[in-house]
Amino acid sequence: MMSQDTPQVVDLTSSTFMLDGPDRVLDLVGEGTRSAILFDTQLDPLFFDLSSGTAGEVVQKAANYGLRVAVVRSTDTEHSLHFQQFAEESTRLGQFVFVDSLGEARRILESH
Repeated sequence: MMSQDTPQVVDLTSSTFMLDGPDRVLDLVGEGTRSAILFDTQLDPLFFDLSSGTAGEVVQKAANYGLRVAVVRSTDTEHSLHFQQFAEESTRLGQFVFVDSLGEARRILESH
């Protein structure tokens, strides 16, 4: 059994895992994942379209279940101003963060 003091950071960046909806959050939680690192390419494209509601549902589900997620942004991907604002606010709150590198993702998730 894992110590409650030690966060389990699961790096999913080399897997085929896709966070393509709120039910996938439950899959991670069900496997005992407390913190996960993903590339933004592992998010459903609808996640970046705020009008779809996907981002809000996924982030809320992660918060409800105490799952912390760090998403490593691609340098070649551009998002709308509204999504950038959403990502900044989400990162500020610290549950679902958007970062520029794997090292930064790991540092943030291991610090809590």
